[in-house]
Amino acid sequence: MRSRRISELRTAISLGFLLGLVIPGIEALSAAQPEKPTAYKEMEQEWTNQIVGRKYYLREPRFPLLANDQIAVTYCRISYSPTWDKNGESTGIVYSATLRMKGSGGAPPERIGMRFKQFKDLAELNDLLIDSFSPTPLEEAFDWPQEIKNFVRTRYVVLGMNADMVRLVLGGVPYQTDLERLDDGRIRETWKLQLKGDTRRVFTARNTSLKVSSTTETEGSTSARAQAIGDLVVSSASGRATSVSNLQSEATSSGFYLFSGLPPQFLHIVCTDGKVTARKTEFLK
Repeated sequence: MRSRRISELRTAISLGFLLGLVIPGIEALSAAQPEKPTAYKEMEQEWTNQIVGRKYYLREPRFPLLANDQIAVTYCRISYSPTWDKNGESTGIVYSATLRMKGSGGAPPERIGMRFKQFKDLAELNDLLIDSFSPTPLEEAFDWPQEIKNFVRTRYVVLGMNADMVRLVLGGVPYQTDLERLDDGRIRETWKLQLKGDTRRVFTARNTSLKVSSTTETEGSTSARAQAIGDLVVSSASGRATSVSNLQSEATSSGFYLFSGLPPQFLHIVCTDGKVTARKTEFLK
């Protein structure tokens, strides 16, 4: 019994000794890292205000969001991180940013997150954002007629479009290509989209978004319809203002809106000599 009490006493003495060393060390470390200066807090808030609300365009698909979908920054948190040497002296400042974005401008309201580490100022953060996303719609990089750009923006496949235009309309939706040589020597390509997996997610998300928007449409309201199928107003080649609903009417005889409430099926886009010439559908039985 006596030996046990002696052992407990030794343990208590050892713990007291260790606490006497650790607590002053923690206090010294806290004193070496002062509270964030007010100036930096204000700077972080100013940067946050400049970032939130910005709109970008996806360079690659993030299903169910597609390449060239518009996304809006809905949240931004800038963090200030001073760096220290072993003597507790400040050696510099780095920042990090946590961003949340949501599909907008007709894209499904899916959310994505991004984190950027170790940048020195707002200009460098801007560069990081532009490296990750496009500040302008992807069709603007091409020397296409404005009317074609309008159709690409609203994901219409129009007869006569070339392969690059159709790929951008698809935005990364996977497809299988079948090649056929016609009797006259021309090459016919059939792009087959099977609505399953990621492709089904894409179509389902967009059709759901379309239906939700359509619930606010009233009879004879073109503005509500424009909101439902794209939330965009674009300019035609002639310079007159054209809503997405008008574009749909104009394209009815020569093309089709890619996401138009299609049921589960195979969707085929037929190209002859590199130009869209037809569409075929196969319903699943």
